[in-house]
Amino acid sequence: MFLNLDGTCIVQIFNFLIFFILLEGVFLRPVGRAITARRAHIDGIALEHDQAVEEAEQLRIELREHRLSARREAEALLAESRAASLAEAESIIKSSAAVANERIQRTHATIAAEVATAHHREAQLAEELADVLLQRALGVSS
Repeated sequence: MFLNLDGTCIVQIFNFLIFFILLEGVFLRPVGRAITARRAHIDGIALEHDQAVEEAEQLRIELREHRLSARREAEALLAESRAASLAEAESIIKSSAAVANERIQRTHATIAAEVATAHHREAQLAEELADVLLQRALGVSS
C-alpha cells in the first residue's frame, strides 16, 4: 500500500519530534519572549505618551489660568495707577490754580497801587504841565 509503517517512518517521526523540540527551544520560545518583551515595551511607551499628553494638557490649562490671572492683576494695577495719576493731576491742577490766583491777586494789587500813585501824582503833574505851558505862553524861560 501507500503507507507502510516500517522503521524509517518511526525514525522520521522521531526526527520530527527532535526537530520540533529543538525548534521550540532555540527559536519559538526566544522569539515569543522577544515579542512579549517588545509588546510590553511598546505598551510602556504608549502609556508614557498618554501620560505626557495629559500632562501637556494640564500644563496648557494651568498656563491659560496663569495668563488670565496675570491679565486681571495687570488690569487692576492699571486701574489703580490711573486713579493715582488722576488724583495727582487734580492735585497739581489745584495747586497751579492757587498759584495762578495768587499771582492774579498780586498783579491786581500792583495795578491798583500804580493807578493810585498815578491818580495821586495826576494833580502834581497837571500843575507842572500848566506851569510849563504858562511859561511858554508868556515866553519866560526858566
